[in-house]
Amino acid sequence: MAIGSQCPECIKESQPAIRERAKMWSASKPALVSYILIGINVAVFLYLIVRDTSALGGSLTQGHLDLSEAKCNIESINQRFVGPCTELRSQLWRTVTSGFIHFGFIHIGFNMFALFQIGPALERMVGRMRFTILYFAALLAGSAGVALSDKFTPSGGASGAIFGLFGVLAVAMWRRGINPFSTSLGMVLILNLVITFTIANISIGAHIGGLIGGALCGLMMFPSPTQKIPRWVSIAGTIAIAVISLAVAYGAGTIVA
Repeated sequence: MAIGSQCPECIKESQPAIRERAKMWSASKPALVSYILIGINVAVFLYLIVRDTSALGGSLTQGHLDLSEAKCNIESINQRFVGPCTELRSQLWRTVTSGFIHFGFIHIGFNMFALFQIGPALERMVGRMRFTILYFAALLAGSAGVALSDKFTPSGGASGAIFGLFGVLAVAMWRRGINPFSTSLGMVLILNLVITFTIANISIGAHIGGLIGGALCGLMMFPSPTQKIPRWVSIAGTIAIAVISLAVAYGAGTIVA
């Protein structure tokens, strides 16, 4: 054997076990969930483009309607401007899938940029599991807002969940004695609220629902310094908000003809 060389068996034996290597790799990716969520959104966007290339420019396609909160027929929408929609109560999975569809490159571009900016920071603060629960609780709160206010107009996008993350971070700052509106986060939030109420074809229900749901989740995840709340209580409280949001969407899930 040449000096300085090692046999393949020796190298293999010196390596950590697969489970340990997986833990080491996982630890080196502190924002893994954020990047996975971005990847899922992009994958769904590409799928919609493959189904109908007009989705790239922002056109409403049957692919969008198949995943949106309101299942309508594209032909009836084109003819009547409002299509008959199935009741959400029988297809509650749409409250989740609607949060992963986007209408055009600009729509997904803005949302994924916002998620890339805010997601990793929050994920490092609360950890992967709690961040995942937070994200989907905010997403469901946004879907509940759509069900209550938008009368099942076909809508979608990650902005409800992203507004929820804004709400979580704002509460986290407030709990630590920082006025969020004196920071860049507050300015961004105000700007986005102005855009929400002044530009057409933006789902007010999704944005406000997500923001309220996220703020409530933030109160669970970030108690005041004088409070001693066990970790499981914050997780259970956030899950409860997600369940309540789903129940609200179910309760509002009537047929729109």
